[in-house]
Amino acid sequence: MAATIDGTTGLTAPSGAIFNGIASGTAVASTSGTSIDFTSIPSWVKRITVMFNGVSTSGTSSLQIQIGAGSVITTGYVSGTAYNSVQTTATSGYLVAAGFTAVEVISGTMVLTLLGSNNWTVTGTNTVSGGVTRLCAGVGSSGGTLDRIRITTVNGTDTFDAGSVNILYE
Repeated sequence: MAATIDGTTGLTAPSGAIFNGIASGTAVASTSGTSIDFTSIPSWVKRITVMFNGVSTSGTSSLQIQIGAGSVITTGYVSGTAYNSVQTTATSGYLVAAGFTAVEVISGTMVLTLLGSNNWTVTGTNTVSGGVTRLCAGVGSSGGTLDRIRITTVNGTDTFDAGSVNILYE
């Protein structure tokens, strides 16, 4: 699945200008496929919020976000998530949630912020059905000016089967 962000809707930020707007992508149903891509993210973006609403997959592989410039980066992240004193780490993407079953659904947000030199930090909070809260954090490089985000699982083969995902960018 892919969603394209229309960078021509009048939301521009000339060099040095103050930009006080938040733009929204188009919500994508997370009901099929192994990944959800948001592409054509404008070059002036400094913060991206990824929102999950009742997202579920067919398996138990951890949910993650990957970033990129021209292509998605699949290595080099420093990421972790924690819940109920259980901690999980990953280098293949920013972990959103780990340690859930195929029948659970995830809702919450992850906020990616440009640190500089194409390095992006992430913090997030989400809840899984049953009320378990997970905290997430990490850092990674887009390898250039970020223009895409992918939501997928660590194993890359579990399929989405419920919910929706969207982004805000500023």
